[in-house]
Amino acid sequence: MSGTGGPQPSDDGVTLPQAQAFHPAEHWVQLAQQGDDDDGVDTESALGTHAATSTASLSSSILRYRTIHGRTYHSEQGNAEYWASNDEQQNESQDVNHHAMLLVLNDKLFLAPLKNDIQKVLDVGTGTGIWAIDFADEFPSATVIGTDLSPIQPSWIPPNLTFEIEDCNLTWTFEPDSFDYVHLRYLFGSITDWNALFSNAYRVCKPGGWVESYEPTVVAESDDDTIPPGSAHSEWGKFFIEGAKKMG
Repeated sequence: MSGTGGPQPSDDGVTLPQAQAFHPAEHWVQLAQQGDDDDGVDTESALGTHAATSTASLSSSILRYRTIHGRTYHSEQGNAEYWASNDEQQNESQDVNHHAMLLVLNDKLFLAPLKNDIQKVLDVGTGTGIWAIDFADEFPSATVIGTDLSPIQPSWIPPNLTFEIEDCNLTWTFEPDSFDYVHLRYLFGSITDWNALFSNAYRVCKPGGWVESYEPTVVAESDDDTIPPGSAHSEWGKFFIEGAKKMG
């Protein structure tokens, strides 16, 4: 879509302003050409195996990560879709975000008024599992379950913590009224129906329990102009939002 030109008429005859592109089309031509020149990148490594009949177990197929432009992403298991990679670089970023959140919350893992004898906790979209690990350490008598699309969590974890592969966009497999606390964080860009997500969260939460959610803005800003308008960091969030709108 061109970023220049006058208003365009709609089907009903109403004149609408033409949408403006963030950059002219030629800005992306070179980037696309650079992407075509990448060698040794297997962008379809798991597509064939997913379509073919296989007796492989879930535990093995879930490890068949897709490699796109040198970054790995979750497997083609089911219809799951998540925009971020699951490689070491992304995992380190998740852990940094966790520590940043602790700074924002004055070193607290949660704000809900939880009891010390809390019994069962669910961490949706656990990622590297760092929040769930910290929570399980703080509440050793509680049973903590972390769910995610990718098995990227460490194996050395507290004995009261387990990780499960689950797509939170699908019907949850947990029993109703089974958790005292449901924790959701950094799920932006991965949820197809937020109403359904919270409906599931409250369904599995016990009466009197708590559902707590943390979602940041995707638009990077600064109060000292270290992220100037028009910079790559500034515009990334705009592209993210526009892409999400097109994805529905």
